[in-house]
Amino acid sequence: MVRYLLMSFAYIALQTGPAHAGGTSFEGTWHQIASNAGACRTCAVEFKFAGTLLSVNANNGWKATAQNVSESSRSASANGHWSKDAGHLAASPFRAFFEIVDSRLFMKMLVRKKDGSVMAIKAIFERPSQPTA
Repeated sequence: MVRYLLMSFAYIALQTGPAHAGGTSFEGTWHQIASNAGACRTCAVEFKFAGTLLSVNANNGWKATAQNVSESSRSASANGHWSKDAGHLAASPFRAFFEIVDSRLFMKMLVRKKDGSVMAIKAIFERPSQPTA
Protein backbone atom coordinates (compact mmCIF):
# COMPACT_ATOMS: atom_id res chain seq x y z
CA MET A 1 0.00 0.00 0.00
CA VAL A 2 2.80 2.43 0.93
CA ARG A 3 4.61 1.59 -2.31
CA TYR A 4 1.43 2.31 -4.29
CA LEU A 5 1.02 5.70 -2.58
CA LEU A 6 4.66 6.63 -3.18
CA MET A 7 4.39 5.68 -6.84
CA SER A 8 1.15 7.66 -7.14
CA PHE A 9 2.74 10.77 -5.61
CA ALA A 10 5.79 10.41 -7.85
CA TYR A 11 3.57 10.13 -10.92
CA ILE A 12 1.55 13.21 -9.93
CA ALA A 13 4.72 15.19 -9.24
CA LEU A 14 6.12 14.29 -12.65
CA GLN A 15 2.88 15.25 -14.37
CA THR A 16 2.38 18.58 -12.61
CA GLY A 17 5.96 19.76 -12.13
CA PRO A 18 6.77 21.04 -15.64
CA ALA A 19 3.39 22.72 -16.03
CA HIS A 20 4.33 25.27 -13.38
CA ALA A 21 8.06 25.45 -14.01
CA GLY A 22 9.27 28.97 -13.45
CA GLY A 23 5.80 30.14 -12.45
CA THR A 24 5.06 31.04 -16.08
CA SER A 25 1.50 32.16 -16.76
CA PHE A 26 -0.14 34.17 -19.52
CA GLU A 27 -0.53 37.34 -17.43
CA GLY A 28 1.70 40.21 -18.52
CA THR A 29 3.48 41.36 -21.66
CA TRP A 30 5.11 39.12 -24.26
CA HIS A 31 7.28 40.39 -27.16
CA GLN A 32 7.15 38.80 -30.60
CA ILE A 33 10.38 37.11 -31.69
CA ALA A 34 9.17 35.34 -34.86
CA SER A 35 6.16 35.24 -37.17
CA ASN A 36 5.19 33.91 -40.57
CA ALA A 37 3.49 37.29 -41.19
CA GLY A 38 6.83 39.12 -41.21
CA ALA A 39 9.29 40.42 -38.67
CA CYS A 40 8.05 42.98 -36.15
CA ARG A 41 10.59 44.02 -33.51
CA THR A 42 8.01 46.19 -31.72
CA CYS A 43 5.02 43.80 -31.73
CA ALA A 44 3.81 42.70 -28.31
CA VAL A 45 0.75 41.19 -26.67
CA GLU A 46 -0.54 41.80 -23.17
CA PHE A 47 -2.64 39.28 -21.25
CA LYS A 48 -4.86 40.29 -18.31
CA PHE A 49 -7.13 38.14 -16.16
CA ALA A 50 -10.56 39.18 -14.93
CA GLY A 51 -11.82 36.11 -13.10
CA THR A 52 -11.92 33.29 -15.65
CA LEU A 53 -11.81 35.72 -18.59
CA LEU A 54 -8.45 36.36 -20.20
CA SER A 55 -8.17 39.47 -22.36
CA VAL A 56 -5.44 39.70 -24.98
CA ASN A 57 -4.46 43.07 -26.47
CA ALA A 58 -1.85 43.41 -29.19
CA ASN A 59 -0.11 46.67 -29.95
CA ASN A 60 -0.46 46.04 -33.69
CA GLY A 61 -4.25 46.25 -33.83
CA TRP A 62 -6.04 43.16 -32.58
CA LYS A 63 -7.88 42.08 -29.43
CA ALA A 64 -9.24 38.78 -28.20
CA THR A 65 -10.94 37.22 -25.18
CA ALA A 66 -10.62 33.68 -23.86
CA GLN A 67 -13.17 32.24 -21.43
CA ASN A 68 -12.83 29.69 -18.63
CA VAL A 69 -9.06 30.06 -18.31
CA SER A 70 -7.33 29.66 -14.95
CA GLU A 71 -4.19 31.55 -13.99
CA SER A 72 -2.25 28.28 -14.00
CA SER A 73 -3.35 27.34 -17.53
CA ARG A 74 -0.66 26.75 -20.13
CA SER A 75 -2.99 26.83 -23.16
CA ALA A 76 -6.02 28.85 -24.20
CA SER A 77 -8.14 29.63 -27.23
CA ALA A 78 -9.77 32.99 -27.87
CA ASN A 79 -12.09 34.79 -30.27
CA GLY A 80 -11.20 38.26 -31.44
CA HIS A 81 -10.99 40.78 -34.23
CA TRP A 82 -8.56 43.13 -35.90
CA SER A 83 -9.16 46.88 -35.51
CA LYS A 84 -10.74 48.97 -38.27
CA ASP A 85 -7.31 50.50 -38.93
CA ALA A 86 -5.44 47.21 -39.49
CA GLY A 87 -4.94 47.48 -43.25
CA HIS A 88 -5.98 44.44 -45.31
CA LEU A 89 -7.11 42.62 -42.13
CA ALA A 90 -9.26 45.54 -40.89
CA ALA A 91 -12.23 44.36 -38.77
CA SER A 92 -11.52 40.70 -39.64
CA PRO A 93 -12.65 38.17 -37.02
CA PHE A 94 -10.32 35.40 -35.91
CA ARG A 95 -9.81 32.46 -33.59
CA ALA A 96 -6.46 32.31 -31.79
CA PHE A 97 -4.78 29.45 -29.97
CA PHE A 98 -2.06 30.12 -27.38
CA GLU A 99 0.29 27.71 -25.65
CA ILE A 100 3.16 28.30 -23.23
CA VAL A 101 6.06 25.90 -23.75
CA ASP A 102 9.03 26.39 -21.44
CA SER A 103 9.51 30.19 -21.46
CA ARG A 104 7.92 30.88 -24.85
CA LEU A 105 4.38 31.65 -25.95
CA PHE A 106 3.25 30.10 -29.22
CA MET A 107 0.26 31.54 -31.10
CA LYS A 108 -1.71 30.34 -34.08
CA MET A 109 -4.36 32.72 -35.38
CA LEU A 110 -6.93 31.76 -38.02
CA VAL A 111 -8.23 34.98 -39.62
CA ARG A 112 -11.39 35.07 -41.74
CA LYS A 113 -10.58 37.55 -44.51
CA LYS A 114 -13.16 39.69 -46.32
CA ASP A 115 -13.09 37.40 -49.37
CA GLY A 116 -14.05 34.45 -47.13
CA SER A 117 -10.64 32.78 -47.20
CA VAL A 118 -8.78 31.89 -44.02
CA MET A 119 -5.27 33.13 -43.28
CA ALA A 120 -3.13 31.32 -40.70
CA ILE A 121 -0.75 33.53 -38.73
CA LYS A 122 1.81 31.86 -36.47
CA ALA A 123 3.99 33.73 -34.00
CA ILE A 124 6.35 33.07 -31.11
CA PHE A 125 6.69 35.42 -28.14
CA GLU A 126 9.01 35.75 -25.15
CA ARG A 127 8.91 37.80 -21.98
CA PRO A 128 10.96 41.00 -22.16
CA SER A 129 14.45 40.44 -20.84
CA GLN A 130 15.19 41.95 -17.47
CA PRO A 131 18.23 44.21 -17.17
CA THR A 132 20.95 42.74 -15.00
CA ALA A 133 22.18 44.70 -11.99
